Amino acid sequence: MFGASKRGSESGFAAEFACASDLGGREDQQDRVAAFRFGDALLLALADGMGGHEGGAMAAQAVIDAAERLIADGEEVSPERLLRRVAACANRRIAAKAEKRGWQSGSTCVLLHLEPSRATWAHIGDSRLYFFDNDRLAGRTLDHSLVENLRLKGKVSAEEMKSHPDRNRLLDALGVSPQPQIECGGRRTAPTDGFLLCSDGLWENVSDFDLERAMGAVNLQSGLDRLLRRAKGNGGVDCDNISVAAARYKRYALSSISPWRRIFKNSKHQRRRAIFGILNASISNQMPITNCNSKPIKKPTKLM
Repeated sequence: MFGASKRGSESGFAAEFACASDLGGREDQQDRVAAFRFGDALLLALADGMGGHEGGAMAAQAVIDAAERLIADGEEVSPERLLRRVAACANRRIAAKAEKRGWQSGSTCVLLHLEPSRATWAHIGDSRLYFFDNDRLAGRTLDHSLVENLRLKGKVSAEEMKSHPDRNRLLDALGVSPQPQIECGGRRTAPTDGFLLCSDGLWENVSDFDLERAMGAVNLQSGLDRLLRRAKGNGGVDCDNISVAAARYKRYALSSISPWRRIFKNSKHQRRRAIFGILNASISNQMPITNCNSKPIKKPTKLM
């Protein structure tokens, strides 16, 4: 159940996670990426807005705001139901604001809910979730796009998708229809699992090897920073906004999390303060999940 997952063994599991974002070759940022810690769970959220400077930024931010609001409510629901609610809430918000202001706005979305022994995800559009086993690429979500359909029919290769003239033509997104087709999945996890969420500004400009190298880095934040620079360099002056978030399992001692257990056993009001106040720090790595940043992440501060 949401907010009530079983804790790991005596040694415990920790999820090492990091986020990074860059303007690329654009003047404004229409991507949003955030991480939320609650109970034993971690939620990573990434959105790529469409519809011009204000419209695109609004649409992407609606996804992050919906996640923050629903987590703060603290209602016990399954991870899949939580993710579907986030997408549905964001969809209504985008449509309402766009209609009021005369914008044509929309957003892709990819969400990952991670617990000690299970991962659940939801996505729409062409923002992706990649799966890794022992830092080796094991698969990814399928885009809701014209070029993905062409690839599945054998008409273009995965590499040709990156430069295809119709690569930006989406089949579905948040904010463009009353009932967007959110695709969800889930499975049990292992200590060797890793996950990477990204916008098309990243996957269009890096190779599978680049992704594996980032996930295999000793310091995950440094790995993502290098990956971002690689994508920006390959994308050139016309490079789209680039955003990425990643998580992988790590072992840690039980004593290192006991103070945080007490925080999350407080009242609902205090718990909300813990999630969005006490823990409102820059995203860090190689530590138990204790940080949260619900705002757009420009570039996380590195730990000394």
